Amino acid sequence: MVPRSPWLPTTRYGREAVLELTEMLADDGALAEHGSDVLLRSIATTSTSGDGTRADLQPGASGLITGIRLQRLLTRPRPLAWPASVNLLAVSALLLVGPTTLILVS
Repeated sequence: MVPRSPWLPTTRYGREAVLELTEMLADDGALAEHGSDVLLRSIATTSTSGDGTRADLQPGASGLITGIRLQRLLTRPRPLAWPASVNLLAVSALLLVGPTTLILVS
């Protein structure tokens, strides 16, 4: 029996996002151990069920996550440029230090 999705849409979206991020984390770990060709082949192999039907066409399975994972592995994003990394770090530090400072000062 397939478990029903929660009735609250945000709960369902949050659950799907956690599943997607977990799969991406597992992909990163597998990519560190094995080559991208092995990982792509394993994702393609596991995206079909044992009887040859596509897993994303079965009830309760999501082919969207597999598509996102494949796209992420096939087109690697460029790393951030140095100025963008510095700006991101500065804004993050300001978001942590700013409210704390305002609370302590007032």
